[in-house]
Amino acid sequence: MNQLIIQLSKYLFLLLLLFYVYASFLSARQKKVRSQNVTALWQLFLILCFQGLAYLVIYEQTQDMSMWLFYGAQALFVIAYQVAFRLLYDGYSRLLLNHLCMLLVIGLVIQTRLNAAGAWNQFIIAVMAAGATLLVPLVIKHWVRIYKIRWLFGLFGIVALGVTFLTAQTEYGAKLSVTIGDISVQLTEIVKISFVFFVAASFQKDTSFRQVAVTTAVAAMHVLVLVGCRDLGGALILFLSYVFMLFVATRNGWYFLAGMGSGAAACVLAYRLFSHVRVRVSTWLDPWTDITDSGWQIAQSLFAIGAGGWFGVGLYEGMPESVPIISKDFVFAAVCEEMGGLFAICLLLVYLSCLLQFLWTATSMTETFHKIVCFGLACVMGVQILLNIGGVTKFIPMTGVTLPLISYGGSSVLSTFLLFGVIQGFILMKKNEEKKIGKEESSEERREENRQESGRKVRAGRGERKAEKKAGR
Repeated sequence: MNQLIIQLSKYLFLLLLLFYVYASFLSARQKKVRSQNVTALWQLFLILCFQGLAYLVIYEQTQDMSMWLFYGAQALFVIAYQVAFRLLYDGYSRLLLNHLCMLLVIGLVIQTRLNAAGAWNQFIIAVMAAGATLLVPLVIKHWVRIYKIRWLFGLFGIVALGVTFLTAQTEYGAKLSVTIGDISVQLTEIVKISFVFFVAASFQKDTSFRQVAVTTAVAAMHVLVLVGCRDLGGALILFLSYVFMLFVATRNGWYFLAGMGSGAAACVLAYRLFSHVRVRVSTWLDPWTDITDSGWQIAQSLFAIGAGGWFGVGLYEGMPESVPIISKDFVFAAVCEEMGGLFAICLLLVYLSCLLQFLWTATSMTETFHKIVCFGLACVMGVQILLNIGGVTKFIPMTGVTLPLISYGGSSVLSTFLLFGVIQGFILMKKNEEKKIGKEESSEERREENRQESGRKVRAGRGERKAEKKAGR
């Protein structure tokens, strides 16, 4: 019976996510708000169905009644979070909110499969992150001139990275987390967002050569401190995001070419300076020459992806624990093995839909600062996804970054909630601007109608007086 449920569930998982993805792109084409709301409700229903099916399989495999408690807590959180947004905000993107919930649910299912205790921790952090960032859209919506504190964003980033460099313990060859009591915080995750705000605020002021030089110097300080921490994945995310933001803000192709050229030179220099970079590159080129040591992780990841095929082997039927650090950097391999290649492609389409929403928001904003922030956050998230999945699939050397909301890591979850909250704030700001324009246009139309009506009355009065004069004669 267990085997029947597992084998049937992997196809149902795929169908549910396929319907969800279809609804996502259908919603993007719908013009009427009512139609979009109906589609969003269907998506929420699919999220809850996916969640319920997953924990049915998990219970069948573990016979642990606490899994039903975990499922109930997650379902209650998803519904409560949706209701809270509906009560607090009018005009938010229900599609983006659904994507956030769906990615979180998939991540918690995979983490429960890998380590139930870790999944509970991840869920608690997610609830706290949701509560902490719930009012972020309200702040963004009303704080129109937030770009005036640009140096505060730049200073926060440099100080936070400096604290990491000075106090963090070396973990997997890099200084990543600062420990406060029993809590480990990866400040780099928050700095990614403050960095985007600093760069966007700088280019809001002007895009002269002098301003570009100053902004580039501060951005380089961020990247160099990360290199000093040997967090090359984080350094790549900030560097590539900056180059793209610089190009969009200035529309100068020479800046883009110079940035990419200096990035290529920096990669060569990092290869020569850091031994662990040379190991990762050689492992990427040929993991089979040292498959029992440095090549073990990527080789096991490729085996897991290949074993999963298109439809996966089923939840709890794979061997994801054979891949080192599977719950963090290599969680995508676990998804491919047990849920299947098609499921993984659908997961990437959900990420793609998020990025398209970010870019659509950027193009719809009127202020340069708002445009660049939305575009920069899209770059940060897009580059992070590319680096993670590219490393897991041996497309590029492994950089050690997480997959947003799927990988284990509280700091990553918090930064992702914050990122989505910022984008929701800009969407609310745009809706508010459209309402004001609509009201102004309606007022102007009413004034024009009143003027026309007054003109008609004046002409009618003149006509009556002329008629009375003719009658008197």
